[in-house]
Amino acid sequence: MFGICTLAALSMRTEPSDKSELCNQLIFGELYTVLEAHPQGKWLHIETELDSYKGWISALSHRVVSEAYYVRYRLGIHATSLEPVGKVIWQNQPFPTLLPYGSTLPFWDKKNIDLDTEKAQYTNKAQVGKPDNPTSIWLAGITAYFNAPYLWGGRTPLGIDCSGFTQNLYKPIGIRLDRDAYQQALQGQTQPLATAKTGDLAFFEREGRVVHVGMVLGRQEATRMGVKLPQDKPLAIAHALDTVRIDALDAQGIFHIQHQYYTHQLAHLRRM
Repeated sequence: MFGICTLAALSMRTEPSDKSELCNQLIFGELYTVLEAHPQGKWLHIETELDSYKGWISALSHRVVSEAYYVRYRLGIHATSLEPVGKVIWQNQPFPTLLPYGSTLPFWDKKNIDLDTEKAQYTNKAQVGKPDNPTSIWLAGITAYFNAPYLWGGRTPLGIDCSGFTQNLYKPIGIRLDRDAYQQALQGQTQPLATAKTGDLAFFEREGRVVHVGMVLGRQEATRMGVKLPQDKPLAIAHALDTVRIDALDAQGIFHIQHQYYTHQLAHLRRM
C-alpha cells in the first residue's frame, strides 16, 4: 500500500504513540510505502520514498495512492516549491493548504498538481530540475528558513533540525540527501577546507561521532546574506542551531558570531 502527504507536514514518530519522539516529517507531495499497520489500526509504519526513512504516522492522515501512480511518480521529475510559505488550492475543497519551502509538486504544469485521486493548483515560485545557478537556490532556501526554531525531526520553517535543513536545501536542485547527519557524512566526496566553496557540507563531531551538519558559504555569499564575518574567519556556515543562523567557520569548527566562542568541532567537509 502506498500513500502521499497532502498536509503541510506529517509527523513521523519512533513508536506508534502520540507521546513518542518526533523522528521526521513528511512534507507536502512526498510519497511513502506502508510497511505494516498497528494492531489497533490507529498507526501505520511507513518508509519514505525520498530517503527510505522509517517511522510511524497516524492512520487518520494516510492518503492512499495507487501502485500505478507510485510507479509513475518515481519515474518523473517533479517541481519543488521555493516560497517560504506557499499554498495549494484544492479542486473539491473550499480551503487552501499552506505549503512549506521544499514541498514536492507532483506533475506540476505551472498550475495544476496531480495527487492521483485529488487535484490541486499551485501558482507560486518553484524549481523543476537542476538549476543553472544552484547558489541562488541555496541562498533563497537559507532565507526561507532563517530564524526558524530548532526542532528535532523537523523539516519546515516553523521548526527544523540540522540535517533536515541541509536535506531541504539540496532537494530543489535534484540531489537527494539522506535524512540524518551521520548518513549525509557518507555521501559525496571529501573536500579539504582550503578548497571549500558555497554549497559544500561541513560535518562536526563529538567523541568521534558526527552530530551536526551545515552548508558552507563563501565570504561573498555571507555578505549577500547580511552577515559580517570576522577578518580571520575565511568561511561562513548556515546551520540549524537554536535557530537557523549563519556563523563563521574555520579549521577548528563553528565560531558563534554573537557569543564569540566555538560551538562545534569540525570533522570534515564533503561536496555533493
